Amino acid sequence: CVTFDESSLIDLPDSSFRPIPWSAGWPNRIDETINRLFRDRVPRAFQPEQIRRLGKLYLAISEFLKDQTSYAIAPIRSVPRRTYDPVQSLPEPEGSHVPMILSRVFAENQEDWNKIREQFDAFGRRSGLHEGISIRPLGDSPSDPFQIELKVGGRTINLHDVGYGVSQVLPVIVDSITQTEVCRFLLQQPEIHLHPRGHAALAAFLVDRILETDQEFVVETHSDQFIDQLRIEIRQRELDPRTISLLYLEKNDDHDVQIHEIDIDNIGNLENVPSSYREFFLHHQFAVLGLDLE
Repeated sequence: CVTFDESSLIDLPDSSFRPIPWSAGWPNRIDETINRLFRDRVPRAFQPEQIRRLGKLYLAISEFLKDQTSYAIAPIRSVPRRTYDPVQSLPEPEGSHVPMILSRVFAENQEDWNKIREQFDAFGRRSGLHEGISIRPLGDSPSDPFQIELKVGGRTINLHDVGYGVSQVLPVIVDSITQTEVCRFLLQQPEIHLHPRGHAALAAFLVDRILETDQEFVVETHSDQFIDQLRIEIRQRELDPRTISLLYLEKNDDHDVQIHEIDIDNIGNLENVPSSYREFFLHHQFAVLGLDLE
């Protein structure tokens, strides 16, 4: 554990916060560091020992974060196309690379393809959206166009012609399976364009990934079904509730946002819940029943 006294940052000039080239020897090159940071203006309160302590903290944080690779998936993903032309498959937050990844894996590595297909098909059956995914090459060359097809109700249908939510959830599932070097995924409304059963199925899929890998998921969601499925997973699969951190963001009258940490016990009950949590839904349901909650 490395501690650092914030008082030693007194009188730091604004220019001191520009990026500094990292090196393992940085904390020990005190004079050089001071000259580079402050030139002819060395703060009286900033002593060489404090520079050294700051350096140790910097190195400790760098060491902690070096393997903490994060990957963000955009809230609105790329639109489905009837036919895809093979292009470079560099990862993009909108997921436009995912069809190319699927085509390449399908052509080059049947074992990896089966792994992706089985997990995506399991999600499809759990959500009721589809029973299978396949790639349809439109030629014999890897550079030829291809199509993505789904089996729905016993029929084979082009991805372009099924519900929009399938194409929107495809990057979430495929990237979490194929981006093996990533340890933390940042997901904004991953359930977008899915029906409630799909919300629950996606939460169950992410729990599968947590249990089977070292991956973490930071999820921003508006879905009750997503949260409820996590609670079900805790109760039915004995998932350690400490694996999940549930944060509820509440905007107050001053338009500030207060963050509430809601605990979950080992059978999925919510604890330390603020009074405003689900207040709208409760009033809305009473209004549907023609009742007054007050």
